[in-house]
Amino acid sequence: MISANKIKAGIILSIDGQMVRVISSDYHSSGKMVTAVNTKLKNIKTGTLIEKHFKPDEKLEEIHLERRDYEFLYVDGKDFYFMNPENFDQVNLSEEVLGPGSSFLKPNSNVPLLFFEDKPVGAMIPESAELKVTLAAPPLQQTTMKSAVLENGREILVPQFIKVGDIVKIDIQTNKYLERIKEK
Repeated sequence: MISANKIKAGIILSIDGQMVRVISSDYHSSGKMVTAVNTKLKNIKTGTLIEKHFKPDEKLEEIHLERRDYEFLYVDGKDFYFMNPENFDQVNLSEEVLGPGSSFLKPNSNVPLLFFEDKPVGAMIPESAELKVTLAAPPLQQTTMKSAVLENGREILVPQFIKVGDIVKIDIQTNKYLERIKEK
C-alpha cells in the first residue's frame, strides 16, 4: 500500500479492480480548500485516460509489473504478435489491450511488454511516433492545416509546409501533429 501523497508518474496502481499507470500526480492545497492529490491515470488494459482525486493520506494498492523487452512482429486481425528476442517465445495482445497506439507499431520495433503473474497485460507504447507522409494535399491559402495520410494509413491534419516524404512526429493519444523531423 502507498499513500496518495507519495504516488509519482509511472507507478502502477489497482483502482476499482483495474490496473492503471499514473501519468501525472499533483498535490493541491490552498487556503480553506480541502487538500487533494489530483492524478491522471491510464487504464493499462483499455488505454482509457481517467482523472481521479485522492485525499493525501488515502491508501492505494501499488502493483509491481515486470517489464520485458519484446519485438513487434505482425498483426493478425485484431491480435498483435510479439517475440522475445532472447528465447523466441511469442505472445499476443489484442488491439483493445494495446489501445489507440497499436496502429503506430512498426514491425521489428522493440516494445516493452508488461507482465503480471507471468501473463502479458499491456505494452509501454511511446507517447509519440515518427511516420512518413505518403499523401498530402497541396497547400491551401484559406487554412493553416491540411489533410495528410501517414504510412500506417492514418489521416491527420498537418501544417501547409508538410509534403509527401516528410517524416512527422505524432501524439499517439490525440492523433495530432507535433513537429516535422529533420533529415539526419
